[in-house]
Amino acid sequence: MARTARGTIFTSPTSGYELTNADMVNRMQVTSHSWMVMAHLNDLPGIKQLTAKIPLLFSVFYNKSSNFQPAAQRVDMYGDSLPPPTGNTTDQGILLETRDGKYSLKVTKYKTSATNASSTGGLNNLMWYLGTGQVWFAQWANRFEFNQSGNLLSDKVPVPDPTNTSYNYGQAEGETLEQAQAREAAAVAGWRAWQKSVDPRFYTAWKLDLNAADGNYTQAQPSGLAVTEDSVSKGYEFEFNAQATKNWRLTFNAAKTTAVRSNVGGTALTDFVSKYEPALNNTKAGDLRLWWGGAGNITSLVDWNTRFGSAYHLLKLQEGSNVAELRKWRFNVISNYNFDHGFLTGVNVGGGMRYESPIAIGYLPVLGATPTEIGFDLANPYMGEREFNFDFWVGYTRKVWKNVEWTIQLNLRNAFVGDELIPITTQPDGTPAGYRIKPPQTWSLTNTFRF
Repeated sequence: MARTARGTIFTSPTSGYELTNADMVNRMQVTSHSWMVMAHLNDLPGIKQLTAKIPLLFSVFYNKSSNFQPAAQRVDMYGDSLPPPTGNTTDQGILLETRDGKYSLKVTKYKTSATNASSTGGLNNLMWYLGTGQVWFAQWANRFEFNQSGNLLSDKVPVPDPTNTSYNYGQAEGETLEQAQAREAAAVAGWRAWQKSVDPRFYTAWKLDLNAADGNYTQAQPSGLAVTEDSVSKGYEFEFNAQATKNWRLTFNAAKTTAVRSNVGGTALTDFVSKYEPALNNTKAGDLRLWWGGAGNITSLVDWNTRFGSAYHLLKLQEGSNVAELRKWRFNVISNYNFDHGFLTGVNVGGGMRYESPIAIGYLPVLGATPTEIGFDLANPYMGEREFNFDFWVGYTRKVWKNVEWTIQLNLRNAFVGDELIPITTQPDGTPAGYRIKPPQTWSLTNTFRF
């Protein structure tokens, strides 16, 4: 079976997808395929007679499909259009059922690969820094080079003071004024060299004009900027259903999932980082100071590592290993009982339990080969909490008019939950750095009429 889907997104002419511009509408056409084979073993010739007296029915299945997501107008950090996310999934499994239909067990093994998917690793919230950081350091390079008291080239300093750290490098311990000035000049020259080496597409995409006459540099993050990654997810799903008695039904399902990332950030971000970091680490560009010129002030290298580089490299280090923020196991149990005689006739009661296994929320930093290199102890992550949630309900059903059936039900979700916070990130020492609010206890009353 073939399905054709259309979405309105921009895409590159070299992406392999059809792109037209009729009536100012961008059109993409992709064909996805899906097929499935299922065999009921009890009905196969030569096996049917042998299994006639066995109380179980056996079925096996195999499914393969491809799909895409019409993610609109995504671009990389150079402003180039990104192709849509695509995926391929393979499912295979077995289904066991009792002949009376009261019990069934389904086990599925699956594998899903995704290409050009929007990243879930957390870099999306940091991409602002790529443009803003370049503006910050361009303005401070001007201040130091031209002895400005402000960020604009039009700002004048009536009496230049070589010891004024608002626009000059301060002296480090054991450093002379002349050495501090030489260090400043080398840092500015290194930054100018970096600016000249930047891919022009970056300045165009971020609307950053370094030729502004007054040095009033601004930037704007590209519309539709997306961080992409490729991934492969594997796992098992289990589903058990039981009609234990005429009135009591029980359902249990579980999932075990592992996922591996690759190509985090995509081609453009990888290209930018591969050029920027050598400039910061191997040239004086990394010594350009920010927020005044005092000897202890933060530098471009430290600012990069603090705001973006450490998070980026943590994700790159995790490439090829299991995705940390994905919970490995999930369980759900649901039970419901219907009363059909006595004074409780028409009443149903039930409950459910949801479980999620612990999750990695941080890593211990470890020093690298040099003082500016920091790694992470990936083998021993800081683990977040496992989660249990409970739901309960009670309902009543009766006929109110001929073929009209009325059901009223009271539902309690996330029972026993108070004002609780769940850690989601950690400080380097493992103490929580951020929290999310645990979904609170809620209740609802529903009325349903069937006719």
